[in-house]
Amino acid sequence: MLLAHNEPNFDEDYDEVFKGRRLRGFVRSVLEQAAALSDKNPEWAIPIIETVGK
Repeated sequence: MLLAHNEPNFDEDYDEVFKGRRLRGFVRSVLEQAAALSDKNPEWAIPIIETVGK
């Protein structure tokens, strides 16, 4: 059976979560956004970069 593009595939979703791919992508996205906004909002961006970016 072929899955439609938007139907969940729980085995693959679990595998991605288990291996941390989604989490790493999310953290990378947060760090990129914090870095991009660090000049405008250093009071929240810099602590994120210092804490998560270690």
